[in-house]
Formats: sequence, structure tokens, C-alpha cells
Amino acid sequence: MSLISNNGDQMEKFKIGLGVLLFANNQPKRTLNVIKTGMIYTREQEQVSVVLKPSLPVEEMAREFFSACVASILDLPVPSQYLVLDEKTGTVMYACGFLKHPNLCQLFRQDDLLIKDVINKLYSWKSFSKTAAFDELIQNTDRNLGNILWAGDQDYVLIDHGLTFGSRPPDGTSLNKLIQAVLPVILSQEQIDREVVKCQKIAEKFPPLLGSTSLQDFLEFDVEELSALFWEEASRIAKLLENNQINIKNLLADRSPNPPLFRIQEDLT
Repeated sequence: MSLISNNGDQMEKFKIGLGVLLFANNQPKRTLNVIKTGMIYTREQEQVSVVLKPSLPVEEMAREFFSACVASILDLPVPSQYLVLDEKTGTVMYACGFLKHPNLCQLFRQDDLLIKDVINKLYSWKSFSKTAAFDELIQNTDRNLGNILWAGDQDYVLIDHGLTFGSRPPDGTSLNKLIQAVLPVILSQEQIDREVVKCQKIAEKFPPLLGSTSLQDFLEFDVEELSALFWEEASRIAKLLENNQINIKNLLADRSPNPPLFRIQEDLT
């Protein structure tokens, strides 16, 4: 399975895999959720390097999986996704393919680039507008420069979609941050209004692609591996996704860039 899924007939090609944990490192990165790197063994008999989130609640796991499936259908780049079994503890956890690409925060700090340069670079990405529309569709209020990986040249990868579909980030905001926090750094209000119209036109193409998306269509394993709570959340997301498809043009129309400039860098990182 490719580490990044972003082309072709995604209903056929993109699957959420099942893996057995071989090892995890002992120095977790501490963010909102404990993050470790490790190695898994998949049912395709491959050893895959992954990023593990052992403490991720099952509801958030469902949102990660569902968002990745939607992104793949819309031809947006996301890492491969796995449900990982730790045979020593009998627990399951979320994982995604490990990619060595820096996120945009790291690029900004390592290369001594101004934040405007990073944002201009991101805005020139061919899938920027589609990503902004995608974030609106999945109600992603946690997009920031730390969860967009730069894969070189004009290639990016989208990660961290646990705070979607009605789940708020720690600051409690409900911004579409690409439109309301990123673009005001480099564009005028009139230019942003035109960008919103562009996002609306792109979003018009979403419903025929998505249809009635079912998470179960993407799983490579028996559903018994997951709890009833997981499926309750997946069912809620599916209904919300259908509703958002219908209303996405109006949802985008309501977006206006309002964060004061002194908060921009804080909001983005």
C-alpha cells in the first residue's frame, strides 16, 4: 500500500489497513495526544514505519479515518491509515504512514523564511482551494501550518484530522483557517471573496464524487475489531457529511477573514 493516497479510483485503491505492532519508540512526542513512531506488520506481509497515537479516543479515530477516506476520494494527499493491534496489551490504536517531510512550521523555522513566504508558497499549490473546501466539508477547525507537510516543490500532504465533524480545537474556535487566518496575511478582502467563490465552484463537484460515503467500504479488516462507540461516531459523521454536502456553498459564503493580525501566527501554528 502506498504511503500517500491521492489519485485514481480511490473507492477501490484507498483502504484502511490492519497491522500488528512490532515496536514503538519510548520517547513519545507530547502534543494533545501522545505521539510515537514505530513499525507495524500488515496483512499484506509488509513492515511499515508509522506514526502511532496510542491514546487516541475511538471517536477521534473514526474522524481521522473518515476524513482520510473523504480526502482520498477528492484526490487530496493523505498518509496511509491503519488500525494497529498491540498483541501484548490486546488494545488497538490509530496509526498513519510515517513520512519524513517537514511540516510548514518546521520549514518556516529551519529555512528562516518569513511566514508570508511560506503562505505564498502554500497558496500557489494547485490544491489549496480544494483543501479549503475540503476543510469546510469535514468541519476542520484545526488546520494549521503544523499539520500540512511539505514534500518538496509543489507537493504537500494533509495530516491530523481528529478535530473535525463538530469537534472543536482547544481554543474553541470554529474558523476555516485557510480562508480566515491564512489568506488575510497575503490577500485583500476582495481577493479573498474571489477565492471563496472559487472554493464554492470546486465544492459543487463534491457530491457526485462522494455519494453516500460509508467508512465500512474502506476497511480491510473485520468490523468486530472496533467498538460500538466507534461505529456510533462513524454513523454520526456519515449523516453530517451528507448534510454538509448539501449546504457547503452556504457554509463557505459565511466565511469572512476576521482574526486580528496580531493573532495570525498563533492561529496558524
